[in-house]
Amino acid sequence: MPRRSTCAALLAALLALGACSADAEPAPAPSPSTPASPTAARPTIEPGPVEPTLPEAARKENAAGAEAFVAYYWEVASYAQASGDTDLLRSLQAPNCKLCTGAREWIDEVYSAGGHIRGGRHTVTDASAMPFPEHRDRWIVVAQVTVKPTVDRRPGQSPRRFGVDRVRVTHTVARSNDGWLISSWRDG
Repeated sequence: MPRRSTCAALLAALLALGACSADAEPAPAPSPSTPASPTAARPTIEPGPVEPTLPEAARKENAAGAEAFVAYYWEVASYAQASGDTDLLRSLQAPNCKLCTGAREWIDEVYSAGGHIRGGRHTVTDASAMPFPEHRDRWIVVAQVTVKPTVDRRPGQSPRRFGVDRVRVTHTVARSNDGWLISSWRDG
């Protein structure tokens, strides 16, 4: 499989997020003893994705701060995947992070083609940070990420489905003047 396809599959699995299904559940029919009212037939409008807010814990310059930042990063990646808005995601990534760039490009490609990304929700279930041996401002954060399936749908193409249950992701995070940045990440 070409490197770009491999990255897209990994990114799709790791960036999976909770979202509305394209196949909405039908509304229950009114019971025979209850007359139908005009308001009963109105569909519920689901709110769109909400941009996550940086938690206070992720502002700390220690192991707990690095761990909280990694969890926040994946929340932002999920938001970008659900909305197509990759600006905040870009601001959390170092320019030399190749998988970060690949993630943004994949999301941008899907949405610029008129498509969308839907699927399961991912959650950082455990994270452990340790200082990077050569640099005091860098940390290695190993996180367990629970991932539900996701679907990349583009007009005129068959849906692409990705999914894994749980994956271990190793991140390198670094402090900048504005806070933490993801320098790199990889599975395993």
